[in-house]
Amino acid sequence: DIILSRVRNENNAICNGLTEGPSFGNGDLLATNGSIQCHKESYEKPIRNTDGWDAIGKIEIFQVV
Repeated sequence: DIILSRVRNENNAICNGLTEGPSFGNGDLLATNGSIQCHKESYEKPIRNTDGWDAIGKIEIFQVV
């Protein structure tokens, strides 16, 4: 399912670190070492329907202008 959610604070929208990333919000969605974590914090709605860590195979990120 597709979830459209707006960030409440633009400073927390997107972050790319040296060892992890991309990440969205303050932990709303964090990809690192083949795993993904989700926790509603900075966006209006949860980015995923589950909290906690899950293994990932692929991740696609699109820019909406």
